[in-house]
Amino acid sequence: MAYRITEEKMTSYQEHMVREEFAPDTIKKYLRDIRAFATWLEERAAGRQGKNGEVPPGGEGAGEDGVLSGGGQTGRNEGFTGGGRTGEEEILSGESQAGMNEGLSGRGQAGRNKALTGGSQTGEEEVLSGGGQTGEKEKPAVPVDKEASTGWKTHLTKAGYAPSTINAMLSSLNGFFGFLGWEECRVKFLKIQRRAFREQEKELSRAEYERLLKTARENGNSRLALLLETICATGIRVSEVRYITVEALSRRRADISLKGKIRTILLPGKLCKKLRDYARKQNITTGEIFLTRKGKGMSRCQIWREMKKLCEKAGVNPSKVFPHNLRHLFARTFYKVCRDIVKLADVLGHSSIETTRIYLMSTGETHARQMERLGLVS
Repeated sequence: MAYRITEEKMTSYQEHMVREEFAPDTIKKYLRDIRAFATWLEERAAGRQGKNGEVPPGGEGAGEDGVLSGGGQTGRNEGFTGGGRTGEEEILSGESQAGMNEGLSGRGQAGRNKALTGGSQTGEEEVLSGGGQTGEKEKPAVPVDKEASTGWKTHLTKAGYAPSTINAMLSSLNGFFGFLGWEECRVKFLKIQRRAFREQEKELSRAEYERLLKTARENGNSRLALLLETICATGIRVSEVRYITVEALSRRRADISLKGKIRTILLPGKLCKKLRDYARKQNITTGEIFLTRKGKGMSRCQIWREMKKLCEKAGVNPSKVFPHNLRHLFARTFYKVCRDIVKLADVLGHSSIETTRIYLMSTGETHARQMERLGLVS
C-alpha cells in the first residue's frame, strides 16, 4: 500500500496532539520535522538527491540546511531543534536552547517558516495550521515507505547531525506514522550509549541560580525573580507555569493536567506568601499569576528571552540558563534531601524512572573525583 503525507493528515495529527494536551511548542516541533521529511521526499523524487539521500555538489538545494528546510535556514540544528543541544536529557525535556526565542515564536520568520511550512507564514498559529498557501495548485504527495524513512535517517546521519537530534526528529516521524497506522514505515532510532556524567558547562549550580535571582531583583524585575523561584522550588515544566494561579495559592497546591495525565504539585508555604503579595500588588485577583502587560499568560518564548537577558549581568554562562535547567536543579536538590528516586519521579511527573535518572547525573568533574577516590592506581 502506498502511503502519502497530505495536509489533511497533518491537520488530523495536529488535532490529535491538541486533544492529548501536548505543549504548543512540542506540536510545532513535531509538525516541523514531518514537513521537513516531506520536503526532502519531494526534492529526492524531483531528482535533486540520490537514492541514498546524498546531495549532489553545486546543485540547487545543495547543502544540508537547504535540503532539509526547503531554503531559508541558516543553522543545521536551529531549523529543527531550536539549537545545538545534544544529550539525552534535552531530548526528554522537549526543550530547546539557542534560537528558540525566534525559531519557535514565529516572529520575523518570513524565510524560515515559509521553508518549514511550505507557505507564506510568519506566525505561530500559521506554523501549526500548515496553511498560508500562495494559490499554487497542490502537488501530489510523494509515496512514503520504509525505504523512504530509512533514507531520511541515512541523510541526517551523513549530514552530520548529532545522534540525539536525529533521534528526536525520527521520534516526530514515528509518532505521526503510529497515529496513521503506518507501522511498517517506522524507523529504528540510532543507538546511543548512556553517558555516565553530564557536561559541566550545562549544569546550573545553586550559586549561579542565586546570582540570577539577585540580579533580577536588583534590576527591578520581581516577576522574573518570582518565576525563577517558582519553577525551581516546585520542579514544574515551563509549559506548566500557567497552572500557578490565585486559586492554587489558596489551596497550596496546583493540579496540573498535561498529556492526558493529572498530577498535583504542592506549593511551599513561603512561596505561596511571596506569590500572594505579588498578586496583590499587581491587582491579580483570579487566574494566572504570571501575566504580561496585556494581561495574558507569559509564553515559553518570553520566559526564555527574559532569562537570557539576565545572563551577562549575573555573570552566568547563557548555555546554562533555560527553564528546564531549573527543573534539573530542583531534582538534584530534592534527591539530596530524600534519596528517594521513585518519589522524585512522581513529583516530576515522569512515567519512567530511567528519565529521572538522567536528571541526577553528576558532572564530569564530580565523576572524575569519584574515580580518584577509588584508589586503584598506586
